[in-house]
Amino acid sequence: MNDKTYGKVHGAFRLALFFAALLWVGLTMLVLRPKTVMARSLWKQRMCRLIARCMNLQIDVIGDVPAEGMIVSNHLSYLDAVVLGAITPAVFVAKSEVRKWPLVGWLTAKGGTIYLQRENVRAAAEVNRALTAVMNEKSPVVVFPEGTTTGATDPLPFHPALYEPAMRTKTAVWPAALVYTVNGRSEYVAERVCYWGDMTFVPHLVGLMRLRNIRAVVRIAERPVAASNRNDAAAMSHEVVQTMLRDGLVVPSGFAAERTVVVQQASLA
Repeated sequence: MNDKTYGKVHGAFRLALFFAALLWVGLTMLVLRPKTVMARSLWKQRMCRLIARCMNLQIDVIGDVPAEGMIVSNHLSYLDAVVLGAITPAVFVAKSEVRKWPLVGWLTAKGGTIYLQRENVRAAAEVNRALTAVMNEKSPVVVFPEGTTTGATDPLPFHPALYEPAMRTKTAVWPAALVYTVNGRSEYVAERVCYWGDMTFVPHLVGLMRLRNIRAVVRIAERPVAASNRNDAAAMSHEVVQTMLRDGLVVPSGFAAERTVVVQQASLA
């Protein structure tokens, strides 16, 4: 044990608490059975806030979270979905492999997640039809246009395919930049918080539960990108996210605590 990690017993307790939270969330889903897109999204937001609380995950937001539109973010870890899901009742697009994860796959599916089969050339068209329907209902959407997670500071190029529904429905595209720290430092993040390369889920999750003081900072752009086609939208939003990351995501004094309390007090009641 050191200043960055808890001992094995404490880590095991937090892991057990995490899975207990998932089971509780599953039971509430069976009881509540939300039917509409917005009802499922609100349920998923409460689920993400409960999970964040169990993990003692601090989430701070810079800027205003849009009530509707498509939020496009850099992608570092499966934890990103918890972070962004806690701050907005949005529909997410995730890789199809997530659907097969025990319990997590079932919960995300019930929460309205749209799955993308990356190896299927027709998959993007199917996802775009589903996204178009969601956007027509004015529900917020979260997309990770890199198409994969990385441990890098600079995001990979944003793929334009999933921007097409936003262009068709004239939905605003909001860039968002996401970073993590552990005990206020970033050098520990790439190997312990980010989930990428040949990492496997269970060992990574066990290590994640032992980390002390994980903090996520999300910065939302001041305005949506002004683009008339998907290629321009992808390029422009990538540039905005890259700029925000390079400028640094510094939370003003007194601002972080207010946002953090909102997340930690949330429940599924």
